[in-house]
Amino acid sequence: MPGSGKTLLCDTISIVSTGKTPATLNIPPFEPAEEEKRYDSVLLTGDSVILVDNIEHVVKSEKLCTIGTQEAISLRILGFSKVVTVPNNSLWLMTGNNLRFAGDITRRVLKCRINPW
Repeated sequence: MPGSGKTLLCDTISIVSTGKTPATLNIPPFEPAEEEKRYDSVLLTGDSVILVDNIEHVVKSEKLCTIGTQEAISLRILGFSKVVTVPNNSLWLMTGNNLRFAGDITRRVLKCRINPW
């Protein structure tokens, strides 16, 4: 439900655990290549908590499946023919109204429903 406090809850989790709000990104629907670039870019920052906010499409991503299970991620630096391996010790949070998952990622997520009533 809009306005139920999803992002505020994620901000609170991040502030309690790290002392700051999470790195936040939005993902455009139906652009898998752009989605993967954004995930790679935020992984390079090394933030402890990452929030993918206001998702309005079904989440189905091979990259997220890898992020959800691997301790280190290899990714290509944009604009270069160079691959780097970065540690993956971030907490990934996602928000959306009636958030839906498909494919293999369904077994890699923990869903929470907020009832503001």
